[in-house]
Amino acid sequence: MTSVDESQIHVTLRGQGSPILGLAGFGCSHWVFDHWTERLQQHHQLILPDNRGMGQSDKVDSAYEIHDLATDASKVLERLDSDPAIVIGISMGGFIAQSLALLAPNRVRALVLMCTLGSGPDFTSLPDSSRDDIQKYYQLDPLVRAKQAMATTTHPSFASIEPELYARVLSDRVKNSADWRQVTHQYDAVQHFLKHAQPIHEIKCPCLILTGDQDRLVDPINAHLLAQKIPSSRVVAIPDTDHLFFLEKPDATVAAIESFIESLP
Repeated sequence: MTSVDESQIHVTLRGQGSPILGLAGFGCSHWVFDHWTERLQQHHQLILPDNRGMGQSDKVDSAYEIHDLATDASKVLERLDSDPAIVIGISMGGFIAQSLALLAPNRVRALVLMCTLGSGPDFTSLPDSSRDDIQKYYQLDPLVRAKQAMATTTHPSFASIEPELYARVLSDRVKNSADWRQVTHQYDAVQHFLKHAQPIHEIKCPCLILTGDQDRLVDPINAHLLAQKIPSSRVVAIPDTDHLFFLEKPDATVAAIESFIESLP
């Protein structure tokens, strides 16, 4: 556990080598980096913090913003005395990654933004969900909720093409169910972030933007909009995949990341 102000942020470390900081998405903890990052651990140390209120990190009782999660991530790197890290942000983790690159550019070697978007009116919005909708959804039976999530975030062919992997991911979702009270704090932070455009044109580090070409949650057009705004960025679309493309096609995802890392100065 890493102390951040008065709370404790749980950090999982895997592998050895140059650092990769992995930032999980909405309602998730570091489990979303399972099943696809083993190859990266051969040459890198994965630093995987659980965001406030998620996984094994302390639960919180008060509101916060995405900027605060970026501050947490920066402090994790500081307390590990880490070299500048390649920062992988998944979905909401991409919001944190963008904020971290602006907040502490000296701690970020490069960005990998996955299935995410930027803030402000220029981006194609997420599907509408109210705070009450989120509360009700996260109070469903964990297995029912996990099956619904998989149905809306993975390609319809995933379960039939990769039944064993599908079953493992489904099991992980159930085992790592988030508390609805903590998720509502995240919901509020996300809504605030999306309403206020960030100066991402000021991000100076190289950036890889990955998207599933059939993402139904975050329209793939957002990947190209990010690339228009962030200098030194490129887009790679993983074919025939949805929001969780990195779990559906881990080899293609890791190959794209490895190629990007090899190109870094």
